[in-house]
Amino acid sequence: MLLLWLAPMLLFLLLSTEKLVGLHWVLGFMPFVLATAGAVLAAPRLRTALKWTAWLSLPHLLLLAVLTHAPLSLWSKYKFHDDLAFLFDARQVAAALHNDLSKDAVTMSMVYSPGVILAYHVREYVPVFGTGRFHARQDDVLVDFRQFDGKPVRILSRGNDVLNYARPYFREVRTVKFTVDGIDYWYFDGDGFNYAAYREGVLKEIARQFYRIPLPVWGCPFLERYDLAAACGVTLRK
Repeated sequence: MLLLWLAPMLLFLLLSTEKLVGLHWVLGFMPFVLATAGAVLAAPRLRTALKWTAWLSLPHLLLLAVLTHAPLSLWSKYKFHDDLAFLFDARQVAAALHNDLSKDAVTMSMVYSPGVILAYHVREYVPVFGTGRFHARQDDVLVDFRQFDGKPVRILSRGNDVLNYARPYFREVRTVKFTVDGIDYWYFDGDGFNYAAYREGVLKEIARQFYRIPLPVWGCPFLERYDLAAACGVTLRK
C-alpha cells in the first residue's frame, strides 16, 4: 500500500522540478495514502485526523457549492465566464452541433477539452481538428484520420477564424454561427475531407512537434499508422 502512493509521489516530485504537475494527478493517489494511514494509525489518532479533515473540507465544500449554484451572470466580468458557461451548456451545444448533421459526418473540435466534454454528451469520441496541444495527443491513440477521407466533417470552434485554416483540407467549407445562453459558437462544415492534404499539413506537423524521439525506438503506433517516422527523423526498429 505504501508503494502504491509513495512511488507516484516521488515521481511527481521529480517531474515538478521541470514541469507543472496538475493537482488532479496527485489526488488520484490519495486513497492509497488514506488506506495506509488507516492501517498504521491507532483509533484515537484516526478520530483526531478525521475531525481535522472535516474542518479542512468544510470551506472547500462551501466554495464548491457557491461555484456550482451561483448564477453565471455573477462571473460575467471574468475571462473564465465563457468557459464556465460551456460546462453548463454543453448538452445544448452538442444538440445544436448535431442539428441537420448527416449520418456519415464526423464531429470534431478545435480544442481537446471542449471535445471530450461534448463526447460525454454525444456518447462518442470527438477528435481534435488540427495539431492541438499536448493534451490532444489522445487522438494519436484513438483516432485514425485515414478513415475520414472523403467524408463530411463538422468542426466546433469558439471563434470564427477557423475557415482559412480548414479550407486546404476540404473541397468546400461553410461557416454557421449559433448562440447558446448568450454565448456565440461557430461550426464549420467541410465537404470531402482530404486525408492526403491533412497528412502533409497537420499530421506531419504533429510528428515534428511531439514525436521527435532522439533514440531508435521499437515502435510508435502514430508514426507507423501514417508512415511519418522519416518526416520527423525517428528510427523505428523492427
